[in-house]
Amino acid sequence: MKRKTSKKNLRIDTRNIGPEERLKLIFSNIKEGLRINILLLFFNNPGYYNNIMGLKELLHTSHLTMRGHTKDLIKAGILKELYTGRNGKILMINEESLYVPPVRDLLEKIEEPKDIILKKIFSTNASIGCIILFKNGDRYFNNISGIARALNVSYLTAQKTVNNLISAGLLKEHKIGKLILVEANKESVYMSLFGELIESFKDIERRASIIIKY
Repeated sequence: MKRKTSKKNLRIDTRNIGPEERLKLIFSNIKEGLRINILLLFFNNPGYYNNIMGLKELLHTSHLTMRGHTKDLIKAGILKELYTGRNGKILMINEESLYVPPVRDLLEKIEEPKDIILKKIFSTNASIGCIILFKNGDRYFNNISGIARALNVSYLTAQKTVNNLISAGLLKEHKIGKLILVEANKESVYMSLFGELIESFKDIERRASIIIKY
């Protein structure tokens, strides 16, 4: 019975959410860094659980905002909801999800202060797309205007995203005369870590499709 449930969950995840979308559900929508704070609260405290009311009071936000964040993390397979008689619905890490171990591994390897580093990396909702853009491009170079067009965002959003990714060490500037281009920092530990996370998600979904097929 347990094996059938696992296949069903994998099928839903594979059909509805690709690696980039899953990364956005986990790390994007970072208003005031709340998404990062929720992730670190659960992953830094093994066995931790709480309900929406407790989380919103602990992290000083509204019930509606907290529900939106946790809903995305549930959809991404990172958190799960359990029904209890006394506390109603409680939230905890979904340890049955294959997506949890690679996220945990990433968070453990991020240096302290983790919250500051992660909030810098994911400073805008374009950050995930920007990381993937440079990770996938072999010797990919571009300027801010080109990056804005590639990500379909404003110039200012692209500039903020790139500047923070440079500050966090994932990207670097490459000067050709007076022209300033941006490229991936191949020596960046964080660029490697996020590359490994993306590949882990792709591998999970490839294996899931094989299980479903047979």
